[in-house]
Amino acid sequence: MDKNNELRASELQKRLFETFGLKVSTSLISTRRHSALGWKSQTSNKTCQMMSRKNKTVRMQWCLDVLQTRERFRDVIFVDESCVEMCANGRIAVHQKSSDFEKKCNRIPRPKHSYKVNVWAGISYKGKTSICIFTGIMDSEIYQKILRDNFVTFTSENFPNGYRLYQQTHFQIDQSLDGR
Repeated sequence: MDKNNELRASELQKRLFETFGLKVSTSLISTRRHSALGWKSQTSNKTCQMMSRKNKTVRMQWCLDVLQTRERFRDVIFVDESCVEMCANGRIAVHQKSSDFEKKCNRIPRPKHSYKVNVWAGISYKGKTSICIFTGIMDSEIYQKILRDNFVTFTSENFPNGYRLYQQTHFQIDQSLDGR
C-alpha cells in the first residue's frame, strides 16, 4: 500500500492469492484495511461535460417527442467515438488517517502524455458495426476510411431499404430509402 496507494481490494485479493495462496474476500480486505490498518479511501472530484440550458431543453424535447411518437429505432444506427487513455485512473487513493493525505496527495508518477487510442463503433436494432481502433486525430480522411471499412458493409447487409444515422445524440442524418 505504501508503494501504490491506488490498489483496489480486488487487486490485493489477487496478490494475496498469488503470493500466499490465501483466498480472501474483497469485503474482508476492505474492512481490515480500514479498521485494523487505519487506511481509508477517498475519491477525487469528478468532472463532467457541462450542458447549456438550451441543450438541456432541446434534449428533453427530443426525448418527449420520441415517447409521444413511440419511436422504436428499428432503422437507426447510433455511432460514436471515444478516447481511451492507457493509464491508471487515479480517482481512488487509499491512505492512513495520520498520513496528512488531505494536505498533500501522494500519487504515483505518471507520464504527462500517456498513450491514447480512439475507438469508433456503431450499434443498431439489427446488430453492431465492426469496431475501429486508431491513434491520432480523426480528420475527414480518417473518418471516410472508417465509414468505408466499418460502416458501408454493415449498412448494405443489414439495411438494404435505408437507415437513419445518429452520430452522437445531437447530430442526426436521415438517410433516403436507398441508404445513400
